[in-house]
Amino acid sequence: MNKIEIFNKLNALNTKINNFELSELLETLKREIMLDDIKNTSDKERTKYCLNTLKNNTKTHINFNGCFIDENNNQMITDSYFFVNLVECDFINGFNKVGEIEEKAFKNLKRDFALYRVYEYTPIKVNVKDILNLVKMKEQLIGFDFINDDGIKKIVYFNTKLLKDLIYFLNLQNKETFELLVKHPLKPAYVVKENGSYGLISPVKKDNG
Repeated sequence: MNKIEIFNKLNALNTKINNFELSELLETLKREIMLDDIKNTSDKERTKYCLNTLKNNTKTHINFNGCFIDENNNQMITDSYFFVNLVECDFINGFNKVGEIEEKAFKNLKRDFALYRVYEYTPIKVNVKDILNLVKMKEQLIGFDFINDDGIKKIVYFNTKLLKDLIYFLNLQNKETFELLVKHPLKPAYVVKENGSYGLISPVKKDNG
């Protein structure tokens, strides 16, 4: 049994008995797991992950997803909750067209992205490894503080699995940090890489019930 499996079993037990010493042990184990090194994903692993992600989403809840190569030789991929526009060095090998989607839909997404970039956004530094660790720990949400246009502090929440998907599709490396540009708790945030690849991701509402 590895550390993550031990943590998950203890965590399930902790919710039942609410023991202080057990909670302390869980926090220690969690810190140890966070310190574990995460290896960079190979091209083959990335391709397999992305293909499986898009196919699984197609089966469950998405009717607007797919991949398209545009006239500028950019690879555009969406699963409705995120969208990426990849330059050639970030292409997902063997991933030229998946699912049924019209070129017009992708062009609309690119137009929306151009509109998003007109506005001012708050940059939030995100560590790739932290997100991957949160998914390992089965943490479903992560919240980030930011100041909106009215100078009011807000919190925007993202599904950690969707952030992991965006990381893989954008070809972000495990030791990298990236800027998640946000404007509103319910408006898409975006990431722009120096090489020209970019992505959009939808935040989620936190269930306070």
